[in-house]
Amino acid sequence: MDDYANTNCTTLTNWGNSNIGTNSTKFSNAAISMNDYGGPGMPKIVVVGGLDHHVYYNSNDTVNATALQNAINFACTTGINNHSISDAGVTVFPVPSTGSSLINCIIENRTTVSIELFDIRGIKVKTILENSFRMPGEFNIEINTSSLSDGIYFLKVKRGGKTDFIKLIVSN
Repeated sequence: MDDYANTNCTTLTNWGNSNIGTNSTKFSNAAISMNDYGGPGMPKIVVVGGLDHHVYYNSNDTVNATALQNAINFACTTGINNHSISDAGVTVFPVPSTGSSLINCIIENRTTVSIELFDIRGIKVKTILENSFRMPGEFNIEINTSSLSDGIYFLKVKRGGKTDFIKLIVSN
């Protein structure tokens, strides 16, 4: 990240490729407040992950390659689980999905349920179920995946006070 949005893209990209690697994302944007990340300093390295954009690594002026890699690995996996019914009350099958999958939910108390589908970047692809009132018990809902590109997606299932993220692999 460029401290003050005053570094040209070529310089920023070259620095990032040399010091972090070619798989990093470099950007310069005056709308980003460096105070949100501990103030200015170059290099500024921030690893952000998950749908809530949690900061897993934040460094000014130094690069700790091990800590950086650990943060990247953690950010890519945290909160994304394919739980069994006994663990979270939500499952999806079959995985990989080849046209459609079935989401199975267990509801402990009457509540509203919302289900949204996100791509690997955390961008919402579609709403599957929105604030649907459900009684205690088990219910299933089918998701049509035939129009989705092959890849990894995440289902965000909100039921009462619980939110689960379930990985869905699409292979049409």
